[in-house]
Amino acid sequence: MIEDFFNKKPSIVLMGSMVENAAVVEKAHTLCNHVFYAKTPDELLNIVYLHYPNIIFGTVAYETTYYIDALSWIKKLKMNTYVTLYFEEKHLFYLKEIMDLKCQRYCYSDPKKETVLAELEESVSMALHEAVYHQFKVYFRAFVEHSIVSKSDLEGNVTFINDNFTKITGYTKEEILGKSHNLLKHPSNGVEVYQDL
Repeated sequence: MIEDFFNKKPSIVLMGSMVENAAVVEKAHTLCNHVFYAKTPDELLNIVYLHYPNIIFGTVAYETTYYIDALSWIKKLKMNTYVTLYFEEKHLFYLKEIMDLKCQRYCYSDPKKETVLAELEESVSMALHEAVYHQFKVYFRAFVEHSIVSKSDLEGNVTFINDNFTKITGYTKEEILGKSHNLLKHPSNGVEVYQDL
């Protein structure tokens, strides 16, 4: 199970001129399970709506079509989609709108350069790291919410218990705080278990 989790391959949407870059398309198929192509903002929105991709990788515009409004809508959904966006000098008129998208990665360069493949690899790697981080955060939060926690001083007197402690054990804070952990002693456990506490 853990191995599958860490070896997971993401899904990606290539948009704009990246759709026509054969090297990028080939690399995307190597790095990702599912590769989608969006030449128009409507195609991008449909793909996101139907497939929830992990990554969007492409140029801010394709020919005369800009993706800014579609990307803005996608970002408002807070889907944890990792976005790498290329823009060039000719797109600087839209710089405020581009920066307002708050993409994870911006590349101000020609999307035909060789560095694009390295950027694609880095984007996939970062998207996977974020996915793992968010998944662990969910697991950790669930673990903390369902665990009982108590702290004691050097004499073995309880100095803190969390709310779950009271819910699960049935003791109130007043009954436990300042008292020894021996109060919680279970008859089936030997004395040595509690001496170590």
